[in-house]
Parts: sequence; structure tokens; C-alpha cells
Amino acid sequence: MRQVWVYLTLRIARARGLAPTAWVAQFPLAEMLDWLTQRIRSRYPRTRCITLPHNTLTTNATP
Repeated sequence: MRQVWVYLTLRIARARGLAPTAWVAQFPLAEMLDWLTQRIRSRYPRTRCITLPHNTLTTNATP
């Protein structure tokens, strides 16, 4: 998601004639993530859950 945000802020900066590295304060990452969350929830209002056993996610590599 961060890369999408970087791409979008780059596009905004270019459209405004700013340098590619210019900070575009009108579109902070947290705002984009909040906007996406709201859009997804409005489109998919049902919550779905998959319950996994506790040993499913481990830090040990398995051969």
C-alpha cells in the first residue's frame, strides 16, 4: 500500500508542477489507508473470519 501511496503522491506532485520528491501534504498515507478501509467496508459489509490453530504460524522453518 505504501508503494501505491508513493505513486499517487508522485502523480499529484507532477500535476502541480512540483519536484518528484516534493511532499504532498494533501494526501497523507494514513488518510489514504482510511479512505480505502471505508470503501472496502462499504462494498463488502459482511465480516468473514478464518480461525487458525495456534501452531499454524511459527517462527521455525520447516523442511
